[in-house]
Amino acid sequence: MKPLFKFFILSLLVFLSCSKNDDDVSYDLVGSWKVTYYITAGDLRITKQNSPTWPEVNGGEITATFGEPDDGGEGILSGLSVSNSYTGSYRAKENGEMSIGFIASTLANEPEWTSLYNISAAQEYEVKGDELFIFYNDRTDAIVFERY
Repeated sequence: MKPLFKFFILSLLVFLSCSKNDDDVSYDLVGSWKVTYYITAGDLRITKQNSPTWPEVNGGEITATFGEPDDGGEGILSGLSVSNSYTGSYRAKENGEMSIGFIASTLANEPEWTSLYNISAAQEYEVKGDELFIFYNDRTDAIVFERY
């Protein structure tokens, strides 16, 4: 009986160690994302209100679409920051390093929610499950997106 029990426990441990963990980090940022919250000062979490300001404009959402990068890791970034469209370039490395090039944007008024959207300061990124984290200020601040 003991050998069978040991085999069962060993099999269970192997199975659990092979299962997918949602906290696994990937670097596949290609696609469309919308901001869900910001991290400032390392741990302060700022979320969009349930009833966002300016809901009649883009649903009050801030979005980013990362195009497929070339062999050098360069791609096109575009999106909406509630009432303004923007486009630019990005460079991403497989180790999570990131930089954003010049961003061209329209200049209409924006709600307060967009003042924290500092994507051009990006230094690193990680994808965990359906969330994209773009870090800046030496990882003390982040913009957190979800796929849409």
